[in-house]
Amino acid sequence: MSTLVSFAAVVVIFIIGAALVLNAADGIVSAGTSAARASDAESTMKTLDGAIRQVISEGAGAKRQVTIKPQSIIDLIPEEDSLATEVLSKGLMDYYSVITEGNLKKISGSDVKCSDSGDLVMENGLVKATFGKIGSPASQAALNTSRIVKAVLIKPDTDIIIADSAIEMDASAASVNGTGYTEILRTGTNLPSCSVHVYMNGTYEYDAYYTLHSGSDFIVFQARNVKKK
Repeated sequence: MSTLVSFAAVVVIFIIGAALVLNAADGIVSAGTSAARASDAESTMKTLDGAIRQVISEGAGAKRQVTIKPQSIIDLIPEEDSLATEVLSKGLMDYYSVITEGNLKKISGSDVKCSDSGDLVMENGLVKATFGKIGSPASQAALNTSRIVKAVLIKPDTDIIIADSAIEMDASAASVNGTGYTEILRTGTNLPSCSVHVYMNGTYEYDAYYTLHSGSDFIVFQARNVKKK
């Protein structure tokens, strides 16, 4: 999975570390145990993003230690390969908006709920999307992407009929079927975003992501690590 540094406004941050040690041989990021704060949140996140990019480019065994001034909490979210911090959004950006600048993402608002109890469900105040739960990383199963999106509701009561949610790479039907799994990367409430991850291992191997942001009335789709065998 590609590393993404997230900058989330109006979000409660839980996981903290004073010095982040970046190690390509150990899952890219590990965190210390003491509190970390940064005086300039956006500048700090860009510094961390730059260090992560250097570690990735140098490969296994590469390390960086980044010292952070104790002003703002940094959150490590291993499920999403991301770091997050929060700032007061008043006057900074419109509420319920998203700004993406390279690997840096600014999200204002936190009205997203993510659940994997039964189906995979991501929901905010405007949209509710339901995906089928298929297999797991430890136990992959037969996967047909044309049927993974089960329902989309535009609130309050407009159902969107999804007849075919097939994922086609290079306009090839060979990428629709294979083995793999679906998962929600992080569950909970009052989140800035929610992502459903689809891993396909067939004629094509790829990771697909469906992401719902706070306040958005649409779902963002992204495919990564695409390989034809």
